[in-house]
Amino acid sequence: MIKAPSVIAKHWDFLEQNKVKDVLTEYGGSASGKTYTILQFIACRFLTESNFEAVICRKYRPTLKLTLLKDMISILRELGAWEKVEYNRSELTMAIGTNHLYFIPLIEPERIKGIDVDIIYIDEVNEIEEDIFNQLMLRFGRSSAHKHAQMICSFNPVSADHWCYRELVQTAYPNRAAMHSTHRDNPYLSQSFRDRVREYKNIDDNFYRVYCLGLPGSMTGLIYTSNWEVRDTDIKDFDCFGIDWGWTHPLSIVGCKRTGDREFTFRQLYYASEKLIEADVIPWMKQHAAEYGFDKKLIYPDTANPEYNKLLEVAGFRLGKTNKDVMSGINYLRGHHLVFTADSIDLIKEVKVYRWKVDKDGNETDEPVKIMDDGMDSCRYAAVSHFMIEKRLPKPLLISGGGVE
Repeated sequence: MIKAPSVIAKHWDFLEQNKVKDVLTEYGGSASGKTYTILQFIACRFLTESNFEAVICRKYRPTLKLTLLKDMISILRELGAWEKVEYNRSELTMAIGTNHLYFIPLIEPERIKGIDVDIIYIDEVNEIEEDIFNQLMLRFGRSSAHKHAQMICSFNPVSADHWCYRELVQTAYPNRAAMHSTHRDNPYLSQSFRDRVREYKNIDDNFYRVYCLGLPGSMTGLIYTSNWEVRDTDIKDFDCFGIDWGWTHPLSIVGCKRTGDREFTFRQLYYASEKLIEADVIPWMKQHAAEYGFDKKLIYPDTANPEYNKLLEVAGFRLGKTNKDVMSGINYLRGHHLVFTADSIDLIKEVKVYRWKVDKDGNETDEPVKIMDDGMDSCRYAAVSHFMIEKRLPKPLLISGGGVE
């Protein structure tokens, strides 16, 4: 079997040495390289074995296309094999001869039926319910052609109480194996990224534990708990937009639409670090002005960088007055149902871990943790600034003596 270039040895060796196990799980911190190496491993088997078939999954189709499918195409190009692949864009399948890759969103359960392949790979397995995982366990490796079939899973362990940590990491099944990794295992990361991840320790212990150390954290203190969902919907007719400026932290642009009496739908439109306003962001906004409505609807940007907002105005965009009252804004959104489109990858990551700071005694404060909050800020700027009507009480009457002044 060929070995893909630029693989991370720790991940590759774990996969290669445990090919006889029924279930393999890679869990750990941010940017450890686990997902990409698993895809490289599948790609190499796809290119070199006979009658090889694999299913590659995430919960939602847009997320699947923007992550795993995009990375697999990149890997096959890197291996010089993409031109040989028969790619069905509508069905999300790839074929070379008798070998096949199927990219299946697990929100479409009818496509799971009849699956019998060599590998099922589920990235972010903590997105799915345990019963879906159990259904998949019953549907692969049934025929002699796939008698050595294998399930591979990967995730960041946000909570030790989650079923996937209990069943896949703390497992007592002899035919299952798990491996932990962190950013330290990925030799291809920049030093600036490593430094940024390590800074989490000085800001929030829970973030540091989950995203740097790759260990289970705590789910307590979440700001948005049961009032949000992910919905596989395509929306472009927005009411307004929110922008949170960033450089080392991501610059986030979010579209907001009121989709019910007490419901907002948010879509991530732009989310990137180290982007120049004049050279990168404004040209992108002009390019997509007609598609999203940047040229017609109000934009509510972070006011911490007035020079950036001036550049937007000079470029012809209409800016509204941004409400930056954090507590009133959060309370307003907590009184609504929040919908995030399934292609809003980073917004979904953020809302899952958006938490209150705690003081030295472990008590919650009224200030959010300032990590992975860029998208949440831009959502709040848009919805709160555009829709929340501040209720101003009438000036109280002053009573003096026996009369009214």
